[in-house]
Amino acid sequence: MRHDGLDDTDPEVRRRQVDRLRLMTPIERAVLADQLSATVIDLSIAGARAASPGATDAQLIREVTARRFGRDVAALAHGSTTST
Repeated sequence: MRHDGLDDTDPEVRRRQVDRLRLMTPIERAVLADQLSATVIDLSIAGARAASPGATDAQLIREVTARRFGRDVAALAHGSTTST
């Protein structure tokens, strides 16, 4: 497994993590990936909310979309290019 110097996980712990992942079924790995994805989205929304505390939920979702995919995609997806 490749690491680019940003990993602070003990090598033994990393080995255990990889071993556990290898024991998981494809469904278990898919569920884990879905949960992690949802967590990333929640954290993105929280960051946008911290940057724009008065923004509506719709504005926050638009901002997260713009940060991830660009303003043009956000405009297509949400009908506006105005930022929060």
